[in-house]
Amino acid sequence: MAHILVAEDDPGLQWLIAIELETAGHAVDMVSDGRQLVDTVLQEEDPFDLIITDFNMPNRSGAQALAILRDQGIRTPVILFCDQPPEFLEKYRSAGFAAVVPKESTTAALIATINAVLLSKS
Repeated sequence: MAHILVAEDDPGLQWLIAIELETAGHAVDMVSDGRQLVDTVLQEEDPFDLIITDFNMPNRSGAQALAILRDQGIRTPVILFCDQPPEFLEKYRSAGFAAVVPKESTTAALIATINAVLLSKS
């Protein structure tokens, strides 16, 4: 079981992701914007095993949040869960995301990516 932080501004997707991750045995915390993502990670006493973030969110993008976390020495793997066009996906991978999962992917694909990232971390 992993402790996962999810940053997603769409309440419906928050609910769906939480249900799927909890069903897969993970503990899930949710935030709804990039500022909350950074604040939560920096204030959390029990570090997260993984972060999943949307790209376009209020108060900070997922990429901006990732850059701040890396500047603060946080090395937790971050998966970008986004609805950006495929031509942008490689750019995001090279920006430091552990993986990029398009939002139109199945939840099974998201879970498989999470498991692969967690496995590579250990």
